Amino acid sequence: MSDVEGVATVLEAVRTCPNAAAWALPLALGRLGRAEAIVGLVAALTHPSGHVRFAARDVLTSLEAGTDIAGVQTGLRGPSSGPRERAALVWALGWFRYRGHELAVAALRDALWDRDPMVRAAVLRSLGRLESAPTVDDLVRLLDADPPVRAEALALAYRAEDERATGTLLGLLAHPDPAVGGCAARSLAGVTEPRVVDALAARYSPEAQPEVRRIGARALAEQARRPDADASVFERLTSALSDPDGRLRLQVVSDLESVTDRRALAVVLTGWRDPDSDVRQAAVVALQSWRDPRAIEALFQACEDEADAVRSAAVAALGQLGDPRAVEPLIEALADRSGSVRSDAAAALGRLGDRRALEPLRRLLSDLNDPYEHRVVHRALQQLEEPAAKDQPCQRDDTEDMRRWRWSG
Repeated sequence: MSDVEGVATVLEAVRTCPNAAAWALPLALGRLGRAEAIVGLVAALTHPSGHVRFAARDVLTSLEAGTDIAGVQTGLRGPSSGPRERAALVWALGWFRYRGHELAVAALRDALWDRDPMVRAAVLRSLGRLESAPTVDDLVRLLDADPPVRAEALALAYRAEDERATGTLLGLLAHPDPAVGGCAARSLAGVTEPRVVDALAARYSPEAQPEVRRIGARALAEQARRPDADASVFERLTSALSDPDGRLRLQVVSDLESVTDRRALAVVLTGWRDPDSDVRQAAVVALQSWRDPRAIEALFQACEDEADAVRSAAVAALGQLGDPRAVEPLIEALADRSGSVRSDAAAALGRLGDRRALEPLRRLLSDLNDPYEHRVVHRALQQLEEPAAKDQPCQRDDTEDMRRWRWSG
């Protein structure tokens, strides 16, 4: 049987073989050393069987430098190879991290000027995985290419910290092709340079792609940290809390936890009324950063939230703030249906040191069967009965560690 026939046979087996036996087939493809076989390995990465996908990844990362890359180069240069096949081949070259790295990079650089934009974009992604970007001059030459290629090229150029790419990426944020604008936003995300932050913040709008909206909202939060932040920044952040993307709303509230501007408090107060309990919990955690009557009142209300995690975060936050008005709500929380809320309330009362909590804690201790909750309440009682113990480390972190251990079992 010829090599070509062998590849065809194995590829057909990959498609039809039962999952239990198919895991060995990528190994056979790897031994054939032909471009068609490597295309088959790439296809096997999406096989229904996890064993097949793992075997294909293992083979791709351990391909031998000489014969295998020579086979890929032959496939890339073959006149009969279609763009999908060539894109799969250059994608596979991105796995040559350990053996033949230099040969893979050289083959990818040769393919950088492939006639098809899909192949060129795949080349750039593979070069990025190999952490071997083309020269900046080559990338700048690609700026006038097809939009997806241009976006990938700019992403790599920005990684090379070239100023020519920064300005062009900022210009591409408003590109009519959403794929280009999204790639430009991803490349600039996390940059704290003021002109980049301002440009990304300007891209937030309800009509943008979800990822671009999240990047823009994060830039808005970065603007809110500035001493001279404009009121419109906080208005836009409040508007972002009406976004349909729950991840974005959670991100906005979490990012504002470290913002000291008191105008951010109004945004967080909007977030704690969110329909998503994860967003409400993040808002409650953020509220403990402000010793403001509005924040404390919101925490009192959050102690009655329908979600256990929100109530638990609220009682813990009240303990951190140290406001004596929190004693009564925390005593009421000792009767909560959730053990985690009761534990956090007990730890908060122990931290506050108000002896009004002694009898409620004693009654709770006598009714407890859970050893972990019993330990927390006992520690809170010690803090109230022995003033010297009040200054010792709080038990709440230990409670959370024990809770994680308990659920992990």
